[in-house]
Amino acid sequence: MIGYSSGFRQVANVSSTFFHFTYLMLFLRCNLQVKSQIHTAVSRQLETLRSREVWLLSQVDVIESAKTGVLTQQEEQLNRALGTLHGSLEMYPKQSSLSQLDNKLSESIERYTYSF
Repeated sequence: MIGYSSGFRQVANVSSTFFHFTYLMLFLRCNLQVKSQIHTAVSRQLETLRSREVWLLSQVDVIESAKTGVLTQQEEQLNRALGTLHGSLEMYPKQSSLSQLDNKLSESIERYTYSF
């Protein structure tokens, strides 16, 4: 009888080992699924982040373009104002008083100040 129970023990041990082996294989498959889920989630987040980066960079370009346009307009206005002031100085007679010249320049400057 000793041999018979020893055989049952060996069968039980092999069955137990097979059960643990099967459990470990399932556990490893679950780990692979978790890795896959992590990879998928991180990939989605990176894609969203890249999309946001592209959008933000385009917004910087839009703002830069708008500022450049405004500065160009202001530069043109300043050039026109400066040209007008130079023209006023050249057209004004040399013998005129400084106070008249000062008043004329002040009027011209005020006129262009309000256009900004």
